[in-house]
Amino acid sequence: SVKMPHSFVAPFKFIKMKHLYILISILFITQTTSAQTPGIWTSKGSNITASERSIIGISMVDSNTVWSIAYYIPFDQAAREFTLTKDGGETWYSSEIDAENGEDFFSTTIYAQNDSTAWVAMTDAPEQRKSRIYKTTDSGTTWQQQTGSFIKEGRAVVGIHFFDEQEGFAYGSPGTGDAVFDSLHIWTTQDGGENWQEVENNALPPRLLGEGIWLPYSNNLFEVKGDNIWFATRSGRVWKSTDRGATWEAFLLEENTTFSNESFSIAFEDENKGMAAGTAGIFRTKNGGENWERLPPFSPVFHYQIQHIPNTVNSYFLSYESSNLSFNNLQHAYTLDGGDTWIRLGNENQIEPFHFYSPTAAWGGAAIDSPSEGGMYHWQGNFVQDYLAQGTLEQSTPYTIMTPRQLPEDYGWNLKFQNIGQQSMDIASTIRFIDSGGINEFEETVEVLAGETARIPIVLPKEVGQYRCSVRSNSLQEGSNFSYAATKFLSIDESILAKDDGNGNSGQGFGFGNPAWYGYYGSAFNIKTDTLTAITIYIAPGSDFTAGSIQLTVSDFGEDGSHNQELFHSEEIFLRDYNINNSNQILTYELPEPLILQSGKYLFAAGQDTLQGIVGFNFDESNIQADGFWLVSPVAGGGYPWSNARNREVMMIRPHFKPSQFLTSTKKYLSLQKANIYPNPTSNHIKIEAQLLKKTTAIQLELIDITGKIVRQKQLADGTFIDETWSLEGLSSGFYWLKIQTADGFWVEKVLKQ
Repeated sequence: SVKMPHSFVAPFKFIKMKHLYILISILFITQTTSAQTPGIWTSKGSNITASERSIIGISMVDSNTVWSIAYYIPFDQAAREFTLTKDGGETWYSSEIDAENGEDFFSTTIYAQNDSTAWVAMTDAPEQRKSRIYKTTDSGTTWQQQTGSFIKEGRAVVGIHFFDEQEGFAYGSPGTGDAVFDSLHIWTTQDGGENWQEVENNALPPRLLGEGIWLPYSNNLFEVKGDNIWFATRSGRVWKSTDRGATWEAFLLEENTTFSNESFSIAFEDENKGMAAGTAGIFRTKNGGENWERLPPFSPVFHYQIQHIPNTVNSYFLSYESSNLSFNNLQHAYTLDGGDTWIRLGNENQIEPFHFYSPTAAWGGAAIDSPSEGGMYHWQGNFVQDYLAQGTLEQSTPYTIMTPRQLPEDYGWNLKFQNIGQQSMDIASTIRFIDSGGINEFEETVEVLAGETARIPIVLPKEVGQYRCSVRSNSLQEGSNFSYAATKFLSIDESILAKDDGNGNSGQGFGFGNPAWYGYYGSAFNIKTDTLTAITIYIAPGSDFTAGSIQLTVSDFGEDGSHNQELFHSEEIFLRDYNINNSNQILTYELPEPLILQSGKYLFAAGQDTLQGIVGFNFDESNIQADGFWLVSPVAGGGYPWSNARNREVMMIRPHFKPSQFLTSTKKYLSLQKANIYPNPTSNHIKIEAQLLKKTTAIQLELIDITGKIVRQKQLADGTFIDETWSLEGLSSGFYWLKIQTADGFWVEKVLKQ
C-alpha cells in the first residue's frame, strides 16, 4: 500500500541513489544473522470502520491505556479517525474528530495525558500549509479546537508534548516542499492549550533556508527528558531546549556536510546519551546533542524512526527500509549496546509507528484490514533478558566464486556468536560440510561469556570444486530460545575473476592529472596474477551515441594512491562502431594483445580526452550478480563533460581474464627445497639455482614476457638440482616471469630486466 504523500518523503535526491544501495546490498551483504526474538506483535484490531486507513500515531499512557490516530492511505484526502483502549486492547472506542467541521484536514500527531485527556494536531490535505490542534477531556466524546498562529498558512504542527496538565509545547513546519514557505515554528502553552504562544525569533537560533520537518510518522520525531527537548530538522541540525521550549539552540549533526531535505527521528535515554536516525545515516551523541558521531549505516537505504526503550541502558528500537524508498518493505531492528551492534528482526505486518512504554510493553500501528484485524498491534516480550545472542556464518571475503590464486592464505569461514545478554551461554552447533568427496559433519559446543564473542573456525580446501557449509546452533541454557541456521556456498573455478569487495571506499576518481583527461572514472582493485583480454563497460542513456567516444586505461596503482605507470591505453573507441544505443548499452572492448597483470593493485579507468560527444556510464542492472563484474562507486573526475553526464554516481567495469599462460598446464603448485634467481633486477643475465624435494622427470624452464610469450626455454634432464645461467641479451627492459615446470607442478618467480 502507498504509505506517505510526496511532501512527507525526502525529495528526488534520495530516490536517485536507490539503485546503488540496492545493488550493493544484493551483491555484498551475504551474511545471515539470527537472534532470540525479544518479543512478538499481535493484532488487536482498532474498531475503525473507515476503509483504506492505516495508523500514523500512537500515544501510550500506560500498558493498558493507548490512544492512536489513523490516516487515509493514499494521503490525498482527509482522515480524522482515532481509537482508544483502556483495557490493553481487548476493547476499543473509536470515532471521528470534528466530523462536521473537519473539512479537508487529516491527523498528524497525538499526545495523551491520561485515559480522558488528549491532544491531536491536524493539517490540511494534501497541501499541508496550515494546522489545527484539538483537545478532548472526555475520552474523545467531544473535541475542542484550540487557538494559535498555527492556523495561519505557512504554519503546521508535527509534534505535541505536555509536561503536566497545563504546560506544553508544539512545533513543526508545512510540507509543501517550498524552501521559503516550509519554515520551522515553535509554540508553548501555559493553560492546557487554551492559548498557544509562538516562540519569538530572538529565542531561536537563526533558521536556515527551508529548515523544517518532514513527517514520516508522528511517533519518535522528537524526544523529551525532564525539561529537555530535542528534534532534528531537514537541514541536519539538532535543536535543543533545556527550559521546556522557551529558548533553543541548534547543533549540526556532522561538520563539513551539506544536509538537504533530510528526514530524522531522534531518541535520548538520559540528558546526555542519544541517537538520531534518518535518510542521512545514524548518529550518536554522549553530551546532550552538542557533538555527534556517525555510526556505520544499519540499512543501505533509509532509516525511519528510532526510540530508546524506557528503563534500559543503551537499548534502542529502529525501523528501516531494507530494499527501496517505496515504503513497502519496512523492517525492525534493535541494539543493546548503544548502536555498536544491530540485530535484525522481521516485520511481516509492516508496522510503521511504534511506542515503547517499558521493556515489556509496547504498541505498534499498521494498515487496517478490518475493525478487528490489522490496525493496532500489541507487543509482548522483554528487552531485559538474561540470555540473548546472535549468530553469523562469516567468511574472510565476500566472494562466492574465486580462482585458487585468489584465495588468501588464511581463507576460511567462521561460525561467530555474539552474546549481548546478561548471562553466559553454552551454544551447541552441528556443522555439515559438503564437497566432491562427500559429507563431513562434526559438532562443537562453545561457551560465550556475557558481552563477548566466540568463533568456531571452519577450514576450507583450496582445490577446484563446489562447496557447501550448513550450520545449526542452539543454546543449552534453560530459559533461552536461541537458535541459528545458515548455509553458505563457495565455487573455486580456474577461470572466474574475483569481484570487487563491496567496500564503498574502494572507489577512486581522478580528474586532471595522469593521464591529462578532462574527466574520467576509475577504481583501484587488488587482484591476483591473471591475463587481461577484454574490458566491458556500461554506457548511460542520454550519451551521444553518434559522436561520443571513450578511452580505457589500465595502470599500476601505488600504495600512496598515485599511478606508477600506465600499462595500457586504448585508442579512441567510438560508440557507433560498437552499435551502442539506448537498447544496446553494453560495450566490450577486446585488447589488441593480452595483458598479463601480476598480483597487485591496479586502476581500471574509462573516460574522454576530447570534448567531442558527451558519454556517461551506467549499471547493467540485469547482470548485477554475473560472474566477474566489478561494481565501482567512483568520484567523478573534474571538468567538462562530466557535469552533464548521466548516472555519474556509479559505474560498472568488467575486466575479462583468462588464466595466465604459465599457470594453465597444471592446478598444482610446486614446492622447492631451494630456489635462487639472481641477480634480480639484472641487466644482461640471470643465474637459476633450485633444488627439488624429490627426483623428477621432464623439468621445463621457461622465461615469459608480459604478453605471455615464451622468450627463453630449456628442457632439463632428470634430477633434483637445477644450475643454469641464461643470457638476456636482446630482450627489452621490463618484467618477465621465470617458470619451473615438472610433472608435480610449477613454480614462478618475477624477474626485472633493467
